[in-house]
Amino acid sequence: MRRFTKCIAIILLIILAINTVNASVVIRTGTFSHVENEIYTVSSDMVFSRVTAYSDYILFNSSMFNITSANPINITLDFIHKTTDNVVNGTKVMSFYGNTTAGVVSFRISGFESNSEYEVRRDGIVFTTVVSNDTGTIWFNNSDWSERYLEIYKTLADVPPISPPPPPPPIPEEVAEEGLTDWFNISFIEQFLGLILVVLVFILFILLVLVKKKSEGESIQKIAILGKDRKRESRKLSLDERVNRMKKKKEMRMEKRKKV
Repeated sequence: MRRFTKCIAIILLIILAINTVNASVVIRTGTFSHVENEIYTVSSDMVFSRVTAYSDYILFNSSMFNITSANPINITLDFIHKTTDNVVNGTKVMSFYGNTTAGVVSFRISGFESNSEYEVRRDGIVFTTVVSNDTGTIWFNNSDWSERYLEIYKTLADVPPISPPPPPPPIPEEVAEEGLTDWFNISFIEQFLGLILVVLVFILFILLVLVKKKSEGESIQKIAILGKDRKRESRKLSLDERVNRMKKKKEMRMEKRKKV
């Protein structure tokens, strides 16, 4: 019983550890989030350790997107490096699509290595070079619009331009007009289910502990009862011995009287 309980406890702890390690936010294709006049989506399913939306910006892991646009703009994330602040020269840090009608759009993005140089590519061609500040934030503008594929590389390496991937499917007009399918609802549901799993595992572990204690208590009680039964038997045996001794003494007396 003890070995079985230990095995179950180890399995439960492993499940709990896996669930804790895999705690993440999954953004699915076809889901959207709205910040001011910006619509954020993804070109494919993406996994983040953290996604938080504020009134005027959104945070993916440690990368803040603060975009200022006179017209509504669609941002489709294509890639974000797991460690945006720790990449070798020439590495692509992130890429995304931007689509708006016209006007100057200001991009303020954080999460980069501080005081480092980065190049911004538009549709595979370098169009500006920026330097991050002490907090790892960069700024750049773009006024030439249709649908643009923007990539940010850490510079000081010979990396040839690459062709942009196929454009993502457009956001349906009815979705933009009627409202968005909030990806946070989906992500939070997944996290909530994970939390429920952790709670169930914890409850099961507590029940196993209680069952173990109950079984140990019953074993102790059985041992105590067995001890009492043995005492009773020993008392009974001692009483029988006394009776036998008295019988023997009586018989010996009877024999002596006969002899006399």
